[in-house]
Amino acid sequence: MTRCCYRQRNLPGRRGVTLTRFVEDALRAKLMPVARSAGDYRFDPPIVRGDKPPAVDVADRNELYDFLDRE
Repeated sequence: MTRCCYRQRNLPGRRGVTLTRFVEDALRAKLMPVARSAGDYRFDPPIVRGDKPPAVDVADRNELYDFLDRE
């Protein structure tokens, strides 16, 4: 066994966890997506200029849902 493998095999014992737990945690850390902080996202809606009034009053939820169902 190489010195690197021997060192890695003893690492869980030094941390006080089983080898299974150590491998599971390592895989989970590598495979799980990285959570983005709330500061990374910026809402940038498209702005459309026009002469006509909006097709639906967005303050009226039922009217908005009806409009979306028609689309």
